[in-house]
Amino acid sequence: MTIRHALPFAALLIPLIFVACPSEDGDDDDATDDDDATDDDDATDDDDAAFFFPLAGPYEFGFGSFGTNECSLGQADVVGAPVQMLEVSPSGGTFLLDYPESAIVDQNCTFEQDMSYECAQTSSSVDLGFAGFNAVITMLTINSGTFSSDTEAQFVIEIAGSCNGLDCQAAGQQQGVAQWPCTTVYTVPAVNNNPL
Repeated sequence: MTIRHALPFAALLIPLIFVACPSEDGDDDDATDDDDATDDDDATDDDDAAFFFPLAGPYEFGFGSFGTNECSLGQADVVGAPVQMLEVSPSGGTFLLDYPESAIVDQNCTFEQDMSYECAQTSSSVDLGFAGFNAVITMLTINSGTFSSDTEAQFVIEIAGSCNGLDCQAAGQQQGVAQWPCTTVYTVPAVNNNPL
């Protein structure tokens, strides 16, 4: 008799994010093609506009909500433990999200001056053969959202789940997934209370 165990999806998933700070451009006021030039001062994306970049440090998640949850996931499955924002590059518009307390894959992200951000898609797969299922489940995750300050962000996490194998229907039913592929969209606030 084959024993089939219920499997948490937390180890399959993902992932999570951060925010802005005003500063002055070093080549301002007296430089050529600067404050006194045409198309300056009042223009969007100009030297006088606040320069945004998120602050590095640990981001903790508040209570979120599911827009859709066909993959039958909980918040712990989607965002897990607090995430560390590292390697912030104000000039390059990039940062890294590191999940030191979970199996979530690190995420390379970019941010824009409109305070939006998006991370490169990550993929995680698990072969359920060890649990008696002929099934391999794959989760693709995209983390994106918007900063409201240099220490506050709204994460929007989109997960697309798929399954390959003879026992996908049985494995899905045991986890509350009615059919494959499945989609989960989760929105959650994140706050950095200890910026580096």
